[in-house]
Amino acid sequence: MESFLLLDQDGAIIQTSPSLEALLGFDPGELNGKDLSAFVSSSLEDGRQVRQEILKQLQAEGAWNGTLNARKKDGALFPAYTQIRPFFVSGKSYWITILRGLDQEEQGLNLSQGRMTLEKIVMNISTRFINLEASDAGREIQHALKAIGETTGMEHGYIFLFNENRSRARKAHSWYAAGVQGRGEPGKDLFLDLFPKITGQLLRGHVIALPDLGDSRSPNGFEREILQGDRTESLILIPMLAGKIPIGFLGFESLKTGESWPEETIGLLRMAGDIFTNALERQRTTQQLQRSEEKYRNLVENINDVIFSLDAQGCITYISPVIEQVVLYRPEEMIGHPLSRYIYLEDLAVFSQNLKRVLDGQVGSQDLRVLNKEGSIRHVRISARRLMNGDQAAGLTGMMGDITEQKWAEVLLRRAEEKYRSIFENAVEGIFQSTLEGRFIVANPACARILGYSSSEELIVEHSAPDRRYFVRPERFGEFQHQMEERGVIREFEAEVYRKDGSIIWISANALAIRDPLGALIFYEGTIEDITERKRAEDQIRYLSFHDKLTDLYNRGYFEEELNRLDTERQLPISIIMGDVNGLKLVNDAFGHAAGDKLLMRVAQILRDCCRKEDVIARLGGDEFAIFLPRTGFKVTSVIIDRIKIACLNASKDPVHLSIALGAVTKESPSQNIQEILREAEERMYRSKLLESKSLRASILSSLKRTLFEKSHETEEHTNRLQQVALKIGHALGLSEGELNDLSLLSTLHDIGKIAIPEGIIVKPGQLSTEEWDLIWKHPEIGYRIAAATPELVPIAEAILAHHEWWDGTGYPRGLKGEEIPLLSRIISIVDAFDVMTFGRPYKERVTQEQALIELQKQAGIQFDPKLTEIFIKMEREDHASSQELVGN
Repeated sequence: MESFLLLDQDGAIIQTSPSLEALLGFDPGELNGKDLSAFVSSSLEDGRQVRQEILKQLQAEGAWNGTLNARKKDGALFPAYTQIRPFFVSGKSYWITILRGLDQEEQGLNLSQGRMTLEKIVMNISTRFINLEASDAGREIQHALKAIGETTGMEHGYIFLFNENRSRARKAHSWYAAGVQGRGEPGKDLFLDLFPKITGQLLRGHVIALPDLGDSRSPNGFEREILQGDRTESLILIPMLAGKIPIGFLGFESLKTGESWPEETIGLLRMAGDIFTNALERQRTTQQLQRSEEKYRNLVENINDVIFSLDAQGCITYISPVIEQVVLYRPEEMIGHPLSRYIYLEDLAVFSQNLKRVLDGQVGSQDLRVLNKEGSIRHVRISARRLMNGDQAAGLTGMMGDITEQKWAEVLLRRAEEKYRSIFENAVEGIFQSTLEGRFIVANPACARILGYSSSEELIVEHSAPDRRYFVRPERFGEFQHQMEERGVIREFEAEVYRKDGSIIWISANALAIRDPLGALIFYEGTIEDITERKRAEDQIRYLSFHDKLTDLYNRGYFEEELNRLDTERQLPISIIMGDVNGLKLVNDAFGHAAGDKLLMRVAQILRDCCRKEDVIARLGGDEFAIFLPRTGFKVTSVIIDRIKIACLNASKDPVHLSIALGAVTKESPSQNIQEILREAEERMYRSKLLESKSLRASILSSLKRTLFEKSHETEEHTNRLQQVALKIGHALGLSEGELNDLSLLSTLHDIGKIAIPEGIIVKPGQLSTEEWDLIWKHPEIGYRIAAATPELVPIAEAILAHHEWWDGTGYPRGLKGEEIPLLSRIISIVDAFDVMTFGRPYKERVTQEQALIELQKQAGIQFDPKLTEIFIKMEREDHASSQELVGN
């Protein structure tokens, strides 16, 4: 009874007939959605493989016929004849499958039919393999194994080929029935010593037919176990002989049931084995020929030189593919054409003559130029010999090498020689070769110039004199020779050398030791560079790194280094003097940093003059100095301190009295810490500065006043008048005693800033220039800085800064207005203006008292405080009236 089912395009079951469900024992609809693997073969994996094989054939051939091992729901197996055909509905593709179970009688009928089919298949194989191309043998053997296997009901067919010593066999071809898991893919080796009985019979040309591996007549137990372990139930092995030499065997296996092998079947399989042997031998022979041909073709075609042959007329009969790299023509474009066609026109006559000589039997080579496909010139070297046909020259064969790069290299070499000759002659560095004793063998002009010679020849000749010295320090040349011997190369070797005139310069040498083939030194070669200026710069940098740039004394870094270096018992006793210049800030503020620097330099010179050569004098920074006195006790140190103080007292007071606070300590014992000594000296110096500060400031103030009187129109009489009048106003205003003291001091020093103005500007009788006025207008600021730097003057610093401010805000330097101007500044402004008007200046005539008072009245509310002006005018007029009464009486 036939049953059917409907599959979709992917092989999934869509619908089944009731007869199929009954045949397989499934419930209605239970198979829907499953695929063929649900009821095909004995395992799920095998069923999936069957499905894949069927789908593959359906897609390739559009239909499938065959016998499947169907599996019922309870696991029972039975053979079923199956047909699968395409079925289209509404443009969609489906597969309709008809399945019919086979009984034993039908199986026997199929078996007989299978034997008849086998004979047809073998005959067909024989016909197909007669003119089979070697390259097609593998594919056709694969088809034949499948056809034979399916016809004989086998699940596995294969061909194994022996290795040379027949210890192994490699599976060359293999086929498995649909649904059978592959075991041992092609290329896998079979070790024949595992099957000694089977192998022995095959090597003797016997067929091995084993219908049932469980039969006692089967191979020995070990071989049987291996085969059964591989799930083989029965097999047949056909020896494959090339003549009398076994090359392998053809085999088929049944993995499910035992099979019998009638003689006629074995005969047909032997015939198939012979056909396969002939095909494989032809394939092997063809492959050997191809490999041999490939080997020699590769040799010819991959050699760097071009291989060619010409006929007697000079036409190309063969040329290797490498020619394309030379002339850009492919070989097929050149074959049949005369080689002369590609020769450069100017070389054509030479080529023709050489071709005739070769055909006459001469052997030689020549360099020629050829033109490539783009018209560019390539240089080639051709060597050839003639080919004979009997007694006649049939042509020639030869090699052509591309020597373009070589030719260019020769050109470049010539250019390089010219270039390096030019470099040698025109180099800035000296280039030389010398003997091991330092005598010049070769020298370029720069080398001669560096050493003071007019030419290279003069240098070489004069340096060959045995008494001529080159290195200032001969031991330095010994170091040069030693390093060259040890290392063979030397870089930046610095040394002092003599020039022709005997002067000394510094040179830096880079040199290489040149040796003979046995390794013996033969000469030196290298370069020299004049580094005299660089060494001077380095010396200067080294000097500056240890010296104070301003005073030229040692700096802090050098002092600390020497402090540690000389702190030894041998240098005891060690004394240290610390010094701090007095008044530096005042000088900087009053006279500018240039004056401050000058002050520091004067102090440095005094320290130099008062100390000994072995003493280390250093400026530590700012206004601090230190003196390190090795092997000096405190008594000598005190003498040096007194010497310094006396020198400061005797120094000119430009711009102020020169003074330095000093403190000294002596280290007597090695156990004393030098840093502690240094700190104690510093503390003593600060104590000294504190004790001397009051008298020092008084001295500085006196010095400032004196300088002011000397440089400006200020006089003691003027300052006394200002004091009297200003204090009179102060008393009238009811100022405190402290304010009156400040007012008195301001009367004297309000113009203290003028000490920093050049004297020529202050006393200039004519009109001042804009630049000169700019300097004059700066004196309140300068005075402010001086006062701020002097504790005694700090209270009047703001008043000094503002004493040129105007009541209406048009004064300088800050443009203060009204009562923003300090009261003391407003008082001094009125009093100073009145005194200048009534006593005059070189640049201004004096006026009467009344005229001055009228001018003050005019400027009240503009330049001067109106209330203070009114008070001052009233006071002056009253004093004038009183003085007149006294005169009258």
